[in-house]
Parts: sequence; structure tokens; C-alpha cells
Amino acid sequence: MIEIDSPVELPALPNPFTRVRVRDIIIWIVGVAFLGSTMIMLLMGMVGFGPPRVEEFFPITVYCFYLGMICWIARQNQRAGIDPDRLMGSPPDRFRYGRLVPLVLALFMLSLISLAIFAAIISQLESAPDWLAEYTGASESTSMERSLLHRAVVALILAPVLEEFVFRGYFLHRFTVKWSQRTAIWVSSILFAILHPHILGSLIFGLVACCLYLRTRSLLVPMVLHAIYNTIPTFFMALGKLLPSLTSDSSPEAAIPPEAAADPGVMLAAIGCMGLVTMIVLIPTCIYLFRFIRANWPEDDRIMPYFAEADDPDRHVIWKPR
Repeated sequence: MIEIDSPVELPALPNPFTRVRVRDIIIWIVGVAFLGSTMIMLLMGMVGFGPPRVEEFFPITVYCFYLGMICWIARQNQRAGIDPDRLMGSPPDRFRYGRLVPLVLALFMLSLISLAIFAAIISQLESAPDWLAEYTGASESTSMERSLLHRAVVALILAPVLEEFVFRGYFLHRFTVKWSQRTAIWVSSILFAILHPHILGSLIFGLVACCLYLRTRSLLVPMVLHAIYNTIPTFFMALGKLLPSLTSDSSPEAAIPPEAAADPGVMLAAIGCMGLVTMIVLIPTCIYLFRFIRANWPEDDRIMPYFAEADDPDRHVIWKPR
């Protein structure tokens, strides 16, 4: 009689994300941004260019910020043995990226409204900090004065790729190991929102991006969502730079008289119209986003994308509520 050996159960491999250190990203980002900016300023002073101006110093700091993020990613890959290609995932088959457009528009409208409310609150303060004044448009040195090419590179390349890798990739997997998948979605989205001025809109964006990543098991989908989302303000920045050169009627007579703008009746009517438009736009936008997140919220037993098989059939996104 031939004896058949029973299959030997191999020990489960340790989860590499248990060795990811999230808190180290602060050290890398702040350290590289500070040291990189300082070294560039010293180098410019040594070669005779003098210290960079504000509009030049800001892009340098931003690039050093993302360089620190890259260094943190490389360090975690070396420390934990994480495969970036596996974390990225393969592009989902037959995914309709055009369906991301209405989702982006809803997210942008929510962010715009929340930022407008935030700006209205800040404008009532007697003395707002410079960084708040910059985001709310109260500062003369606005983002419109900065290089449009720099804005396009950051908004369309660096931010979508690196931020999705960090928040939806490393953070989401690490916090799932530490707590649970649903808690990880909330924590990673909150941390993502803290880095942006429109906190509410960024929080909802993070939740949507997590749902897309967990459904499709590909970081490419939230990256495309992020890039399309950033395209809208970049387009309006470019339009704002182009329109003044195209318009011929820039005389003072075309401006609204200050006494008319300061009239209480005019201000009350403007606030009423803005409030009405806000409610008309905000209510259906919130309903649409809530239904999308609810329909794609992960189940308790959903496998994290890094550990899922490439041929797993569940690689679709639910666009209608269950």
C-alpha cells in the first residue's frame, strides 16, 4: 500500500507592514525640507545670487518636502522589505476612468464650499496668521504669483503619486495591522486632510480614495482621481494668469464703486444669494458622495490590496448603492 504524505503547512510569513514606522515620516519630511532649503539658500548666497525671494523659496521647500517623503518610502522599503510594485497593483481590467469625472466634480465642489466657509470665518478675525491669510486670499502674495509650471508639476505629478503611495498605500496597510481596516481608512484620511487647507473636503477625498483602492486593488485609480482633482484649480490658475492679458477693459471705471460694495443691503443680498447657491449645490453633492462611500465601504473580511491575488475577480467599483 502506497502511503501519501499529508501536505505540510508552511508557516505564515510575517506582515511587512508591522515594521513600517509612520512617525518617522515627520522626521524625514521636516529634516529634508529644512536642510535642503537651508543648503540651497547657502549655495545661492555663495555663488552670488543672494537669498531666494518668497516666490522662489516656496517651490524649493515644496520639492524638499516631497523629497523627504521619497526618502521615507525608500527607508520603509529597506526596513520592512515591501515590494512597491505589489503595493501599486496592476491596472484594473476594463475600468472606466471617465466615471471618475463626476466624482471629482462633487469632491471639488465640497472642497470649494468648505474652503469658502473657512475663509469667511477667518476673514472675521482681526489678525489672521500669514499662512491662513494666504489660503483665504487675504495676502497679497497669493499662489497666483508663483510659477504655474511649479504648480502643475506638484499638483499633477508629485502630489498624486507620492501622497497616494504614502496615505493610501503605506499608512492604510500599517494602520490596518495596528487597528482594523475601517479604522485605518478614517485615520489615514484624517492625516491626509490635516495637510490641506480644505480639511473637510480633503477628508471626504481620502475616504473616497481609500474605497477606490480597496475595491480596485490598484493605486493607479486613486492617483488618476487625485490628478484630475488637482487639474481643476491648476486650470483656473492658468486662466487667471491668461485673462488679464486678454481683457482690454481694465480701466478704474469698470470696477465696482467702493461705496456700493460696502452698502449693507448689497452685502446682505450677496450673502443671501451665496447661501442659497451653496445649499442648492451642497445638498445633492453630499448625498452623492455619501451614497458612493456607503456602496463601496469595505466588508470586514476584505483582503488588503498588497496581499490580494492579481486574478481576484473583485476588482470593480460599485457606483450605485446596494
